Amino acid sequence: MKFTLSWLKKWLETEASLNEIVAKLTDIGLEVEEVTDQAALYKGLIVAQVRNIRRHPEADRLSLCDVHTNASDAPLQVVCGANNLHENLKVAFAPVGACVPCDGSILKKGKIRGVESFGMICSSDELSLGKDESGGIMHLDDSAEIGTPIASHLGLDNPIIELGITPNRADCLGVRGIARDLQAAGLGILKPLHYTQNKGTEANPITTRFEFPAGQAPCRRFATRLIKGVKNGDSPQCILNRLQSIGLKPVSFLVDLTNFLTFDLGRPLHVFDADKIQGSLTLRLSAKGEKFAALDDQTYTLDDGMLVICDDSGIISLAGVMGGASTACDENTTNVLLESAWFEPISVARTGRALNILSDARFRFERGIDPDSVMLGIHAATYLIELFAGDNKPSISEVDLCEVPLDKPAQLTLRYDRIEKILGMDIPQIKVQSILKNLGFQDIQCSGSTLSCIAPSWRIDMHFEEDLIEEVARLYGYDHLPVVPLPQSSVLPQQVLTKRQTQDSNLRRTLSTRGLQESITFSFMAAKDAAQFNADIAPELVVENPISADLDTMRPSIVGNLLLAAKQNAARGNKSIALFELGPQFASHLPDLQQSVVTALRTGMTSPKHWNQSDRKADVFDIKADALAALEAYGIAEGKAQIIQGGPDWYHPGQCATIQLGPKKILGYFGTLHPTLLKHYGYKGTAVAMEILLDQLPAAKTKKATTRPAFKTSIYQKIERDFAFLLPKDVPAGDLTKLIQKTDPERITEVTLFDVYTGENIDADKKSIALSVTIQPQSHTLNDDEIEAISNKIVSSLAQNIGAQLRQ
Repeated sequence: MKFTLSWLKKWLETEASLNEIVAKLTDIGLEVEEVTDQAALYKGLIVAQVRNIRRHPEADRLSLCDVHTNASDAPLQVVCGANNLHENLKVAFAPVGACVPCDGSILKKGKIRGVESFGMICSSDELSLGKDESGGIMHLDDSAEIGTPIASHLGLDNPIIELGITPNRADCLGVRGIARDLQAAGLGILKPLHYTQNKGTEANPITTRFEFPAGQAPCRRFATRLIKGVKNGDSPQCILNRLQSIGLKPVSFLVDLTNFLTFDLGRPLHVFDADKIQGSLTLRLSAKGEKFAALDDQTYTLDDGMLVICDDSGIISLAGVMGGASTACDENTTNVLLESAWFEPISVARTGRALNILSDARFRFERGIDPDSVMLGIHAATYLIELFAGDNKPSISEVDLCEVPLDKPAQLTLRYDRIEKILGMDIPQIKVQSILKNLGFQDIQCSGSTLSCIAPSWRIDMHFEEDLIEEVARLYGYDHLPVVPLPQSSVLPQQVLTKRQTQDSNLRRTLSTRGLQESITFSFMAAKDAAQFNADIAPELVVENPISADLDTMRPSIVGNLLLAAKQNAARGNKSIALFELGPQFASHLPDLQQSVVTALRTGMTSPKHWNQSDRKADVFDIKADALAALEAYGIAEGKAQIIQGGPDWYHPGQCATIQLGPKKILGYFGTLHPTLLKHYGYKGTAVAMEILLDQLPAAKTKKATTRPAFKTSIYQKIERDFAFLLPKDVPAGDLTKLIQKTDPERITEVTLFDVYTGENIDADKKSIALSVTIQPQSHTLNDDEIEAISNKIVSSLAQNIGAQLRQ
């Protein structure tokens, strides 16, 4: 929302400085995003007059102009190529040394076709005031005083304030609404409305009717007024200055009038050329496939249920969004039909979003326009048309009002003790009443410690007691909140994060140290992608109003999102990717339709190219190490979980595994992604991934705080012994590792698997596993008998528990 300081002071009587106003706006929740000094942009540019025009001796399309900058100076010779010059014309002139607003260049004395030029006569485009369709220089009023700074003459010499208005504050999308808030904050007095009411002298011949299905009312109030004898020429300078100052391009008086009132009062209006309307007006819902030719020279194909305004010829306006080309006002318009209405915000938002049409009217209607401002808009426009429409007084009809009963204004109750309880500060009752009164709340009644009131029609966001307290707090000032130190006896809890949050933090740190980068992707994907993950898509997992057609389903797996990210990186030359994401994935069979998962994906090389290091692609063992590290970060030590060959269908059947805790509890998966999945996503190459189902992991046990013992090393030489065992193929190698460690946990410090063999000289249902066992003496050097005893104990334990035999 943009406006100038002088525009604000049109509605607010105040002695406050610009800095005070800017600070107060931010204090009351109307965040100031930018303040622009326009005068600096137009520094050096002045009003001048063209006194004499003659042809350039060396160019037919150029003219030599004598330009007077004030009454006493000699004229300056200027070469100009515009075709809309005439003698005694007053123009915007940039002398040598001035800065051209459109590109910031400094004007120098030039020589064009052998003739010197001492400045430039400016067009509106060169002044950054919008492109003039004629392509010529900008004409100024005859009343413009020669030598006056152009910024002063055009009303561009006061600062522009730009606010970031939150969606609930539609009332501040007009300058008067902002002034009202500043009055309530004690920074001035709101001036009364000066737009007089005109009842009209004749009946409005263009009637309106609603044709909505039973129970629907996308338009609650629709008012029109016919005004005849209007002169639709250029807008008066006071309106032009304000529109140009906020970057709006002037069109014609009637169009500029509606734009002005949109920003002045926050009240969108529309003007029809009454002579182009055929018959009466009808408001109805569109049918799928209907066409609409809009003011932006585009033809739109409508869907079912869009609110439209029609005459006997068809659709002439898309209600609350954009007018139609068939009834647009132009320079020949003399009879105009004013329209002011209240359209349902959801209806306008749905239509604008579906057709991708952005307009100032839509921006306001979809946030909620004051329904009681419908008549204000009609009377304000009538007043300005009477004032500026020409010498002849126009003929004004009565207002034709078509309406559906509106909802009653919200009746609210405020308990004074709740203010102190919620805000922590005591605000005097008289101050509370003053704030609400200045904001426009009506019928304020006080009874003991309770206040009752009726919300103003422009505050559609007022529903609860807490809303009133928020209004009081922001306008009384958050800087009044008392600073109260914590009692010295209070002790903050040592444990701030929950166990799960701590585990998640450890998990992120662990995977990051392994070279994986955390990714945050959408929790949605396309339905065709979800089908690749065996997703039985339940209706509750389909997004009703997706932000994109490719994001219409809650994701059943994070793998697809990471694979898509890898593909997009590869398209930009980054083919070696290592990503992980911790977040939810969704399925209909889950208790809450979702579960927390950490997923990692690796593609390309494991490290950058190096002269002293051979290149190696990321493989299933890299992602397996990531999966085991993730489990360990969650408190599941290596070797505790079993790794079983096989996994979901989106993994390569011979290069994947399932991580289990016991025979039934699945903790996750890892492996190489299936070529069919890679082809579906259009990814060229191979990729490995892992998924850990965090909700399936056992809760970490609470441990008492203990002092970690000092690290001790043994002074005795360690011993390494290799073993090769024959055992059934279905026995996991991890079972051997755990059994060997249990044999003598104090002295067996490491068990490493270094070979697996099947084939010749081995039974078909058997496999050979070779392991290296490290024995670390603690108290003395072991002799041969002691070493042999440990070895025999290992062999005996494996034979008894899993039927393993020492391979000879």
